[in-house]
Amino acid sequence: TWDIEHISSYNDNPLNKVNDQIVWLKNALEDVLDIEKEDYYEDITSFIKKEGKNILFEDLKEKVVSKAGDDNIPDEFKNDIGNLTLLDANTNRGYGNALFVTKRKKIIKKEKSGLFVPIITRNVFLKYYDENRINKSVWSIDDIISYRVEMQKTLNSFLPKF
Repeated sequence: TWDIEHISSYNDNPLNKVNDQIVWLKNALEDVLDIEKEDYYEDITSFIKKEGKNILFEDLKEKVVSKAGDDNIPDEFKNDIGNLTLLDANTNRGYGNALFVTKRKKIIKKEKSGLFVPIITRNVFLKYYDENRINKSVWSIDDIISYRVEMQKTLNSFLPKF
């Protein structure tokens, strides 16, 4: 079964269970570049070690999302076709509201293990449409626009000219 995947998460699904919060933060520590240099790094590691006691997850999450660049897409672009791609339902539902960099890593890993990933989805997460080659860990407005332009070019050869 296939899902339409929001490349940059549309919903900020709440992570209410401490175990889910810990997994999310562990992924962030692995995936977000230079996070260990941030002043809140100690709070993240403390949250993980103490299983969430005495530290507010939402504050940490907000800082991590900002550091990862996942807060850079305005809401009006979240449902834009340039922020959507096709992905198997298991993978899509398996990583919840993960950061783009975490989704990218998991999709590459699944493809390497033999899972079929549609070519356009693969291209999106490998950042083939990023003409500036700035950051492979962030999905940005520029990526959305480049992806849309590429879709238009592809569709032009199939659609009648008006």
